[in-house]
Amino acid sequence: MFTVISFLLATALVVLCTLDLAISWPWRHARPVFDWTYLGVGITMLWLTYDVFKDQSRR
Repeated sequence: MFTVISFLLATALVVLCTLDLAISWPWRHARPVFDWTYLGVGITMLWLTYDVFKDQSRR
């Protein structure tokens, strides 16, 4: 369950930061450094949750 929640949170973070960088929605380019940092965090979270999912599905 935790893996699914983490995956959904990471996906939402990546989508929101990408939308803000591309079309200035929802934060209107408040801070590009914020967007790039959290985009990197979201991508890292996606990679880690995929890795955990892969380990859990081996059993």
